[in-house]
Amino acid sequence: MLKVEGLVNKNLILDYSKGIEQFYIIGLFSSGIYLKDKKGKIIMIHDNKYGLIPFGIGINNFKETIKQSKINEGSLGILNDNILNIADAKIYLNIKELPSFISNYLSDETFVKIATKQLFNTNKGVFKSLIDDNFEDNIYSKRLKKVLADYKDSEERLKEIVGLGPGLTPSGDDFIFGYLYWLINVNKAVDFKYINKIKNILLPFINKNTNQISKTYYDALLKEEKFELYERICFSKNEEELIRNINDLFTVGSNSGVDILCGMIYANKHLYL
Repeated sequence: MLKVEGLVNKNLILDYSKGIEQFYIIGLFSSGIYLKDKKGKIIMIHDNKYGLIPFGIGINNFKETIKQSKINEGSLGILNDNILNIADAKIYLNIKELPSFISNYLSDETFVKIATKQLFNTNKGVFKSLIDDNFEDNIYSKRLKKVLADYKDSEERLKEIVGLGPGLTPSGDDFIFGYLYWLINVNKAVDFKYINKIKNILLPFINKNTNQISKTYYDALLKEEKFELYERICFSKNEEELIRNINDLFTVGSNSGVDILCGMIYANKHLYL
C-alpha cells in the first residue's frame, strides 16, 4: 500500500469530518482525477504544483503516484478519518494554509504585457485572438467575438459564453473563471455592485448551460474561495515568477489554463463584460 500525503483546504476536511464517504471516479486526466460522492459533490486529486484548490487534494509527483497506486477509472475511493483509500494508495489528508500573496506585486500594465507575450509560446488556447489580433480565429473565438459585438448587456453575453466551446470544462467557462477571479480578487476599478450583478446573472446559466465539473469551479468562485495558483499569477512579484506560474497554469487541461489566463487579461484590459 502506497502512503501519500494530501494537502487540502481546511473546509474540505470539515465537509467530510463525520462518517465514512464513498467516491467514484468521473474523470481521470493527466493533471487531475475528479471524484464524486453519493450526494453528487465533486472533489479532485491533483498535482501539488497547482497549490491549494478549494475542492482539491494536492499530492506530490502526481503522475508517478497514480501509476504506482494503480488508480484507474473503475477505482472506488473511501474517505474515513481524513484518510482516502483508493486502489493501492492511502492518501493522508493534511490541512495547508493558503500563503499571502498580496504585497509588492506587478502592476496591471506589466502583468498584461508579460502574460500576453506568454500566449505566443503555446499552441493551446481557444480564445487567444480576443487578446491579440495576431492569433488566428476559430469557430469558438469567432462566436465569442460576435457575442461581444452583438450584445451590450452582461446578461445576454454571459448566457452565450457559459458552456461555450470544447473541453472537460468548456473554454467559455475557463474564460469566465479567469475573468471573474481577476474581477473579484485584483481589480480596483469595478465596484462590488457590478461584481454581485455578474454573480446573480451567472447562477441560472450555470445550472442550465454547463456540466457538473464546471459547476464545481463556479461554485467555489462565486463563494470567493481562493485558488493558490491563480493567486500566484495575479500577485507575482516579478517577471520570472509570473512566467513560472503561467507555465504551470498552461499545463492545466488541453486548453483550460490558457483560456483562464485569457480571461484574466481580458478583465484587466476591459473590466466590464
